Amino acid sequence: MTVRSIVLGLLLAMGLCAFTYYNDWVIEQNSLIGGLLPFSVFGTMVLLVLLVNPLLWLLRPRWTFGPGELAVIVGLGLAAASFPGSAFSRVYSPMMVLPAHWLPTTTSWQGAEVLSYLPGGSSRLASGHVRDWPGFCRRLAHEAADASSAAHDLWTTLDDEAQAMIRQVAQEGHAADSQQRRMLAAINAVLPQDGLFGAAAIEAAPLPASADALLKRYGAGTLSADQIEKLNRLVLATVFSEHVSPAPPGRGVMLLGGRHDPAVTDLAISGAPSDQRVRLAEIPWAAWWPTMRLWGGLFLLLATASLCLVLIVHPQWSRRELLPYPVVRFAELAIARQPGRRLPDVAYARLFWYGLGAMLLLHCINGLHAWWPEFPLYIRMRHDFSALMDLFPNALKVPGSWGLYRPFIFPSVIAFSFFLTTEVSLSLGLSMFIWTAFASVLVANGISIRDSSSEGGNEALILFGAFAGMALMMLYAGRRHYVNVAAAAVGLRRPDTPRYCAWAARVLILCVALAPLLLRTGGLDPVLGLVLFVLMLLLVLVLARINAETGAFMIHAGWVPVAVMVSLLGNVAIGPTPYIVLALASLICMIDPADAVMPQLANAMRLLDRPDALRPARAAPWMIGIIVIGLAVTTTIVLSLHYNIGMTETVGWWVREQVSHMPFDRQTTMIWDLTASGQLETSVQTSSLDRLWHIAPRQGALGWVALGLALVLICTLARLRLPWWPIHPVLFVFWGTFPSIMLSVSFLIGWAIKKAVVQLGGARAVSQFMPLMVGVIAGELLSGLVWISIGAGYYLFTHGLHPPVYSVYPR
Repeated sequence: MTVRSIVLGLLLAMGLCAFTYYNDWVIEQNSLIGGLLPFSVFGTMVLLVLLVNPLLWLLRPRWTFGPGELAVIVGLGLAAASFPGSAFSRVYSPMMVLPAHWLPTTTSWQGAEVLSYLPGGSSRLASGHVRDWPGFCRRLAHEAADASSAAHDLWTTLDDEAQAMIRQVAQEGHAADSQQRRMLAAINAVLPQDGLFGAAAIEAAPLPASADALLKRYGAGTLSADQIEKLNRLVLATVFSEHVSPAPPGRGVMLLGGRHDPAVTDLAISGAPSDQRVRLAEIPWAAWWPTMRLWGGLFLLLATASLCLVLIVHPQWSRRELLPYPVVRFAELAIARQPGRRLPDVAYARLFWYGLGAMLLLHCINGLHAWWPEFPLYIRMRHDFSALMDLFPNALKVPGSWGLYRPFIFPSVIAFSFFLTTEVSLSLGLSMFIWTAFASVLVANGISIRDSSSEGGNEALILFGAFAGMALMMLYAGRRHYVNVAAAAVGLRRPDTPRYCAWAARVLILCVALAPLLLRTGGLDPVLGLVLFVLMLLLVLVLARINAETGAFMIHAGWVPVAVMVSLLGNVAIGPTPYIVLALASLICMIDPADAVMPQLANAMRLLDRPDALRPARAAPWMIGIIVIGLAVTTTIVLSLHYNIGMTETVGWWVREQVSHMPFDRQTTMIWDLTASGQLETSVQTSSLDRLWHIAPRQGALGWVALGLALVLICTLARLRLPWWPIHPVLFVFWGTFPSIMLSVSFLIGWAIKKAVVQLGGARAVSQFMPLMVGVIAGELLSGLVWISIGAGYYLFTHGLHPPVYSVYPR
């Protein structure tokens, strides 16, 4: 480790934070990160070892970068290779702004009064906020004659039809749904009215201390329209506390509580005129700060907890279980260099240059064809076997089965198979075939497979059960180490346990305790906040394990925490207000875990753990510093782009048109389902541990989770007891997901090639072919970096024309 390696590593990390979003969603090129083998980091490494080092050698040999320095540069770069891509910045700001933009044109949201259930949102009454309509109507009608009462003030502002309906409900003791909607509409129509409640009624109402600021401004006559509505709702809920619930407490869940503001929300969507650029100081930071504190704080706690988990599992995974870490193994082979050599050791094998040259040629030809379709040469990497579809009609109904009929071939995936055991590469290769066969049987019997990962469909529950099984398997395999870490964390002497593991466990416990408290400021019950955070940690932990075992550089979980919680706890136990907080947290931090923070940190820690680099205890502070500073840099850049260019130009279609609708669409469905079953008021009033009494899993949900769990545990047991068993349990956390659709055929080809090499030449032949595989991966990384650079140059020199997109890896 040297000062220059630290400086270059920090520059690489900050460069990712500054330019990733611009490259991905403004220029709209192949992602700078795009997964767990980021072009920007590993492509830079290949450039340093193949181009920069030889040039430095010509000037002075001792100026070349050593393996330890390269490891530091790459490791620090990986620490920033999550949140600038898909993990946070892609979703955070759109989710804060766009739902309010869609609300005026989405009648279902308006009918359900979704913003009334949002903490800090609308002050309008929603149907779930009135506990007892007959009691409310009786009291309102009875006290209306008292001229000094709040009931009188409210009654006199209602129209004659609403008054007659209130008297009818009070007499009959029952309110039909149509009557409830009509009375709600009448009350909501007068809530924004200035002076709705007289001074006598407001003074008589025992308003909470939190209303003091509103009361002062009320006395001074300086309340805004939103504040008037908020005060009136507060008086209504206080006076009629037995019948009307207050607005959900909390702040920061959405920008301005989901309200429009031309200078804050509308400008972020449309962008400023080209001749009126918005400077950093002119961005409405005060409006954004509550959401940054909540969601940025949650992501920082998740990243810190992920780093702690990496420190805890690192000795077990790398030294005891000897996991292959294929991504790290590739980097180690690419940077290993004997003293006195100008190139890495692998570059002295001809096969390396054959693989490198073949990939550069392949992507040069196909890249030119993407830019100029009339270019005569093209090497097909996707093949069409759709004529076989008619042979398997049920398979056509399985989501994702198209990946088998029109498979992609990714040379880097084939190459990574040489870094894996044959059972792992075979399992990954068969994953989509086995999933299609399994799901075809279910579809043929009329059993639903997938809604979406955010809806908690059967496939998502199977995958969640498989994740839980993988976590149990990990705990069992490292049980002695983890018990020692727990003992060391409480101060017991454990000589075999590194001190950094004990400190990591303590900080992990602190993060797990702080996350529910932070989410409580956003209006989420701490019990649900704790469950949410634990599920997030489960997800990133298993993703890190998959990458460490398989080298799959594109991984999706196929489930998100909120969907699993709703499926296993039920609508009543969750309720519409906690749901929206849970949904936003899941979408912002987990909707696209392709760049998940823990796998990147796990690879970085494994690469840095060498005598000439940074040991774990020294690497951890650098990593957390990069995450904290980098998140601030990324958020600043993203907001600057939104306010200057607009979200319509800087947010991808999937996030803009799909993801931004997801939480409120699902919340609307939940509200109508609860209303139809007569349980809406109960779900709104349920809090804390009372939710335990209302747990009602969706029909069949526990069975699907148990199936995924059982498949992983049975497969693990078979591996331990049957020497001939060919399947690794990683199959059941990989199957059916988008990476399985895209990569399974390539893994199967890689397994077949490696199997043939082993059969013909044994282990020695595999080691002889390894330089070829390193060259293939290096060639694809260089190709991706070159085309990204060409596209960026084209965009700048043409003053904003979007270049054709050529993807080396799936985008």
